[in-house]
Amino acid sequence: MESIKKRRDPLLMPNMKSVNFTSVATMLMSYRHAEYNLGGFKGDVVQSPGGTLHLVVSGIRYAKAPIGMLSFMDPEPVTQNVNVRRKVDCLEANPLDGRLVGEEDCLYLNIHTPMPFRGKSMPVLVWLQGRESVVGTSRSSIYDPGRLIDHGIVVVTVSHRLDVLGFCSAGIYSYWGNFGLKDQQVAIKWVIKNIRMFGGDPEDITLGGEGSGASYVLFHLNGVFSGRIRKGIALSGSRFGPRSLTVKKTFHQLVNDFHFWFSVGCNGLTCMRKKTSEEIVKSAYNININVTKICKEKQVAYCRRVLRRLEWEKQFPMFNPIVDLTTIVANPWWDRAKRNFSLLLGLKDGEASDMLNYGYSFKWNSETIWQASHGNLVTYEEASEKELSKLYLPGEKRKRNLWKLLSNLWYIVPAMVEAHFHQGPFEAFMYNYETFGATLNCTLPYKLPFMYVQNDCPPYDQRYEPLATRFTQVVVRFVQGRNPGLKSHTEDSDIFRVTESLQAKYTSGQLSKMSMEIYKSNILFA
Repeated sequence: MESIKKRRDPLLMPNMKSVNFTSVATMLMSYRHAEYNLGGFKGDVVQSPGGTLHLVVSGIRYAKAPIGMLSFMDPEPVTQNVNVRRKVDCLEANPLDGRLVGEEDCLYLNIHTPMPFRGKSMPVLVWLQGRESVVGTSRSSIYDPGRLIDHGIVVVTVSHRLDVLGFCSAGIYSYWGNFGLKDQQVAIKWVIKNIRMFGGDPEDITLGGEGSGASYVLFHLNGVFSGRIRKGIALSGSRFGPRSLTVKKTFHQLVNDFHFWFSVGCNGLTCMRKKTSEEIVKSAYNININVTKICKEKQVAYCRRVLRRLEWEKQFPMFNPIVDLTTIVANPWWDRAKRNFSLLLGLKDGEASDMLNYGYSFKWNSETIWQASHGNLVTYEEASEKELSKLYLPGEKRKRNLWKLLSNLWYIVPAMVEAHFHQGPFEAFMYNYETFGATLNCTLPYKLPFMYVQNDCPPYDQRYEPLATRFTQVVVRFVQGRNPGLKSHTEDSDIFRVTESLQAKYTSGQLSKMSMEIYKSNILFA
């Protein structure tokens, strides 16, 4: 049953089966909003900034609320069509100040579809949000895909459990973790089953994400959805990045050294489920308080180094996916199964600038940033460490060389490894927004110009509009199954093709050495 009505107008339009939807769309152009009922869902008809009329159905529940005895459990799919008609974010601590945002009951998705959509079979983009650093966000509610809607694409955004609630693991069969990835899987299966109702083609779905969201996309396409979904977009992230998987060293730092379980006052799941989610999330954020207590018994230099490391770690999610043999079946370094899907990989020119600016915001110099950061990335011996210091930090060029080192370690080399192991069609591009006025904590509108990002940041500088348009066209063409139309650096220095550069013929051993064992031998439970 479908119906449309003006907001605050109690009268439904009669006999919708006989209504010409083009005429309805024309009529609704005079309304700012209109209500729309579709198969038990209630949505809003709105107009994009580009003038496209589209339906927004917000807060569609795809799994039962992960609360009480269902917390720290695999998601349970729902069987009824229910939506709360608002976008819901999952609970997390703001990385900048620890303020809690979002809700515990948050397993919802949002659908934006161009009108009219009856009888249509439009391409679908499922966007998985992620946070790679302090300047990112895990809030799905801030994305308005109006630019993509203008090109006839159905867009789905998904909320899933985050950080400690989504990825904390006890390393035992009954509590492997990866609940955030499992939430995403249930949501994607819901989309495959139901998206035709909204004019989407279940056979033409693209998964997309930025930062950790990009790694989620690649885990899914190389795992559960291999052969079922054939296109993926990965921006500033991959399966091979330093924070894509939980490694032994990080895991033990969090659980043993930093006493997370002690800080929350529990030694098992039964106790954890009696705690409020707010208590658990806050305890995870405040883990450095316990380290401060421990440091009182240690040398001052040791304490300063540990606390600096913790401050550096705050810009990244503390809990990440693990190899659990089901959701992620194997360490990607050792997984040789061939999966054929089309991949569009995007990188920002100078990816590490956000990390450096974060360090400089504490008035750290290059040496301090190096000390705080490099121990989290590599496991080489002290002699190798000294050689790297000489290579990347010579004299007055330290700042730029540190930027280059961090960019290579966190983004460039992992992207090269991803390209090396990828089996299907592959395109890659690099873009640059540094000259267009982006500031720390407000880079997302520049990173995702094909979305209208509705957060506390101002819109991107209008000088960025031509590049934003070209960026959007690249994404649109790929989602529509066309050539993304990337140009060379000599033709377009703001957004350009780097496919061949990332596909340089290196052996796995050479790539492993280049990445300096970022985590290859340290995957937990691999």
